[in-house]
Amino acid sequence: RSLFPAAGFIEMSIAALLTKSHAEGRRCTELRDLVFISSLLLDSNEVILGCRVDKDSCISFRAQNSTSEICIVGLSTTHHQIPPSYLDLIFGELKFRCNREVMDLKLRYSKLYAKGFHGPDFQTLETVWLNDVGTEVFSKVKTCAFSERFHAHPAMVDGALQLAGFLLE
Repeated sequence: RSLFPAAGFIEMSIAALLTKSHAEGRRCTELRDLVFISSLLLDSNEVILGCRVDKDSCISFRAQNSTSEICIVGLSTTHHQIPPSYLDLIFGELKFRCNREVMDLKLRYSKLYAKGFHGPDFQTLETVWLNDVGTEVFSKVKTCAFSERFHAHPAMVDGALQLAGFLLE
């Protein structure tokens, strides 16, 4: 069984938002309150997925002939650049607070790969650090091949989801 990947919803959300807002020259898209309600199985030869951006820039996805949403983005917007406050938090305070390195990251990836998950292209996390109470995480990531072809490269989105997984352990 094949599932439509989370990265696909994110990529489509960014493309739909940029199309709706005619956001030429915008370099940063912000998606908030992203909720995956159900899985989209790709078992048939053709799956038609609809994406709707409403007047408040809320984005929803629905498969053809379905009465309920599969994924919802509660708030979305575009910026010409990343707001400076984000950069200050991400690269300053967060890195300082996350001082406990996660060990055996390569071993973790090799075990996942042996089970058929996370091949080399999806092993994007090079180093991961957590804060002392495990509520914040910071990572060094490697870039992906062909990333210029995507608004949000699937491997990078997957890496962000992997990163969130460290907060659940």
